[in-house]
Amino acid sequence: MSGQLKIATQSIHRAEQPFRVRVEITGARPGEQPRVRLSQSDGVQPFYRAAATADIDANGEGIAVFDDVVLHGPGHAAILVAEPDEPGVLLRSDQLRVEVVP
Repeated sequence: MSGQLKIATQSIHRAEQPFRVRVEITGARPGEQPRVRLSQSDGVQPFYRAAATADIDANGEGIAVFDDVVLHGPGHAAILVAEPDEPGVLLRSDQLRVEVVP
C-alpha cells in the first residue's frame, strides 16, 4: 500500500477539552484496513497518542477518526503527527501545528 495521510482538524483547540481529529487517507489499495497512529510530538506533556483503523473504499480513500484528542498547556503549540502504525505500510506521514488556548 502506498498513499498519503492528511490530518483534518482546526488549528486552534482549548486545553484539556477533547476534540475530534480525522486522518484522511488517499492513494491506498481498495479493501485494505491500515492502522494509523496519531501522536503529539511537541508541546506540553502528557502527550497524546492513539491508533485507529480505517476502511479503504474502492477509490483508495478512507478516514481514521480520533474522537478523544486532548492537548495540555494553554498558551503553547502542539504538533500532531499521523503515520502508519504497522511496519511495511507505505503511507506518507503528515503533521499539523495546533495552538492550545485556555
